Amino acid sequence: LPDGEFTVDVSVRDGVGNETTETVTGVIDTDAPSLTVNGVGDGRDVTPEFSGTSNEIGGTVTVTVTDANGVEQTLTASVQSDGSWSVEVPNALAQGDYTTEVVISDGAG
Repeated sequence: LPDGEFTVDVSVRDGVGNETTETVTGVIDTDAPSLTVNGVGDGRDVTPEFSGTSNEIGGTVTVTVTDANGVEQTLTASVQSDGSWSVEVPNALAQGDYTTEVVISDGAG
């Protein structure tokens, strides 16, 4: 099926003619959303703000910040109507190396 909305009607009939029909609707979405991430500055801010843009209005951006010991902070932001998103790290980051993963999910997952 091509991308877009679809409707499926399913009917069943027993031996004496009793019939029931159920309708199921859904959406096929094979296009991945776009995601950009802006830089977070010079590394001096202990509660940096991550921000960027996406074409997935209303989508959820998940930012995972992991320190050298494997301790994670997971943050989420919603993509606004202008395509922007931002989230600030609420718990101060200690000095050291960190890895960051930024993922966006659309309604199709």
